[in-house]
Amino acid sequence: MSNKVFGHQKLLNENNEDKKLFQVTNLPLVLIHTENSTEPTNNEEDVNCTITLINNGSIENFESAEIKVRGRSSAGAPKKPYRIKFSSKQKILNFKGKEKKWTLLANYYDRSLLRNALAFKISELMKFPFSPRCQPVDVIFNGNFRGNYFLCDKIDVISKNRLDITEMQVTDNSEPNITGGYLLEIDARSGGRRNGEVTENYIFRTDGGIRGQIILPKNDELTPEQEYYIKDKLNQFESEIYNGTLDSIDLESYSKFFIVEEFCADPDHTFSSLYFTKERNDDKFRFGPVWDFDLALDNDRRLIPTNEKPEFSFNYGDSAGTFRELVKALLANREVIEYIYNKWAELYDTVLNETVLVDFLEEKRIYMKESSELNFMKWDNYVEENRRGRGWGFGFGRKGEDFDTSVQVIKDYVSGRFGSLTNLLQKAVSISN
Repeated sequence: MSNKVFGHQKLLNENNEDKKLFQVTNLPLVLIHTENSTEPTNNEEDVNCTITLINNGSIENFESAEIKVRGRSSAGAPKKPYRIKFSSKQKILNFKGKEKKWTLLANYYDRSLLRNALAFKISELMKFPFSPRCQPVDVIFNGNFRGNYFLCDKIDVISKNRLDITEMQVTDNSEPNITGGYLLEIDARSGGRRNGEVTENYIFRTDGGIRGQIILPKNDELTPEQEYYIKDKLNQFESEIYNGTLDSIDLESYSKFFIVEEFCADPDHTFSSLYFTKERNDDKFRFGPVWDFDLALDNDRRLIPTNEKPEFSFNYGDSAGTFRELVKALLANREVIEYIYNKWAELYDTVLNETVLVDFLEEKRIYMKESSELNFMKWDNYVEENRRGRGWGFGFGRKGEDFDTSVQVIKDYVSGRFGSLTNLLQKAVSISN
């Protein structure tokens, strides 16, 4: 390692002269320079910056952009995740369409760097209306190599290439316009104050105790009428589930969402980052997009070894208030669990094929090999102490893993998950009402 020289594709101008800008590895390179070399420190304040993208002989310069830290628990890691915002919509790299806001996922707690990418791939294979797109990149921040990141969609942006729901206006205060579209999140960490202070998202708590937030419309655009309407619909949804009624839930999207969460064994399944929508003129809540899987796929000590656990993975994580109890009520409903089981049987070994998923991981392992080596020279995070004493895996589930062995852990997990999830679903069907 110490004698290895990294560098990729020096770029030449029309006179065959060195431009002195080149990729660090084979991955696209993102160069970020902030105003006065200011380091973003939180997810509240944007810092002005310029961004340069270098990829296979192409250089794109964006002179007007902003950057800030994103995320919640991940924002506390030494390697920060970021949200970048261009001054106008831009088409970047090979992404379809133009967008203004993007995310840089750090994957600090994931030694494979690939858990989010695999979950998004599974979502794509299952044909969710919107599956986050991502591209591994190298990032240089104010002249310093910051590591391997994934440049991804921002999921709370309404567009035809992302979240395709109706964008509400402050004048949409009566039916039918008030009926949608809303983006909501189940989230135990929802906090902040509304009275006298504008926070980014409005916090809700259902009558039964489920905690979450209204992501869209944003808090400063959400009217009292819209707030009342969607809270009433959430309470109705909750009450119906406990009473065995399914009028307010779209079983197709929920079954697919449940399968992604449980196939990946996401410990945050009932805790946070569970997104769902209510569209205009639609009485049902629809689940997705999927997001945040860095602790999934056998990367959390509460679940390891996941494939030997006797219950669904959501039973071993935390809950956003009473949301876990609502999921249990859903699974106790025979119509729901049979729908999920039949959807799994439809997908098993066809759309969700072990060979396809393992090949995807191997392709990405080879593609990201050099970048991963540089990343872990910078971030040797498997020797860090157990964080906060809470028993979370946080990338330390198997101390001493390198990139290759961590990817192999996921491959082995995937190979075993088809059988273990089938057994869990069969058991749930047998005891349902």
